[in-house]
Amino acid sequence: MKLKPFISPYSFPGIKTNLIQDFMNNKNKNNKHRLSPEDVMKIVSEESGITIPEILSKCRKTEKVTARHIFCYMMVRKFKYTLTSVGEMLQGRDHTTIRAAVIVCEDRTKNEEFYKELVDKVNFKISLIS
Repeated sequence: MKLKPFISPYSFPGIKTNLIQDFMNNKNKNNKHRLSPEDVMKIVSEESGITIPEILSKCRKTEKVTARHIFCYMMVRKFKYTLTSVGEMLQGRDHTTIRAAVIVCEDRTKNEEFYKELVDKVNFKISLIS
């Protein structure tokens, strides 16, 4: 088994250590700006026409559930939040509820054109801001 050589700043005598450090710092700065959950909630609210208190409510009306599911989907799939943390954002919902919401959102996105357009609008607006 061949070992990979260790690369250090001293492996390249012509390159200064500060130059490598600057490169690594700039690389980290180029990461996407991460929106807060409140920002994502606001975008979902604007695009769906459902207010934030209605999204957070326990109401099971289709329009409100749709907005809630899209929020869950974005937070889990796009921003990589855990199911438990998204549940806490939605007033203490269980992680299994969030998992079900993500699955429903994925299924409806595949099968319903209106739903897909709404998810795409939210996703587009998020990508513009971030």
